[in-house]
Order: sequence, then structure tokens, then C-alpha cells
Amino acid sequence: MVDGMIYPATGVYGQSKIRKWDLRSGRVLAETRIGERHFGAGVTILGHMANELTYIENTGYTYDRNTLRPTGNFPFQGWGLTNDGRHLIMSNGSSATCSSTRLHGR
Repeated sequence: MVDGMIYPATGVYGQSKIRKWDLRSGRVLAETRIGERHFGAGVTILGHMANELTYIENTGYTYDRNTLRPTGNFPFQGWGLTNDGRHLIMSNGSSATCSSTRLHGR
């Protein structure tokens, strides 16, 4: 949740999407499908970008946070995605700190 908005991702092949949902009104303000071949997974917001992972496809997507229009993609190998306010941080789920990858400039 960022600024009263929730950015959930649904994960079903052929139906995966990311949404911008206004918590106060309950309205979906924007929605984008990610394609038939991808299973949507976690989302994190960093600056003006929404960043989403896919389940098996090893592709992440970036979107304009306000409109959810796609702006790009990036390769990844991991399970979790978060950020530290400056960088996207990806983890493969292990306890080793070095397993996290910082994706600069996203």
C-alpha cells in the first residue's frame, strides 16, 4: 500500500493482471493484463514505478505507477521483490544476504 492505494497482482495464466485500487473508495483506478503466457506474482512500488515479478518466466515488468501502462521489463531469478527506497531488491528465498540482487535504475 502506497499513498492510500493498493497494487495487487493476480496470478493465473491467461488472466494475470496488476491493479491500482483505491482503499478508501474501493474503486479500481487502473488495471493491466500481463499476457497469456505469464503468471503474475509480487509487486513493489519504487518512486513512480510499479514493479512486478512473474512466477516461472524469470521476467519482471515495470509500469507507470499512476496509469499502470507498461514501461519495460527486466530479467530476474528469484522469488521475492521489495525495495529500500532507492533500489529494487530481489531474493531467491535463502537466508544468505549475498543472495539478494540489487537492480539499479529501475
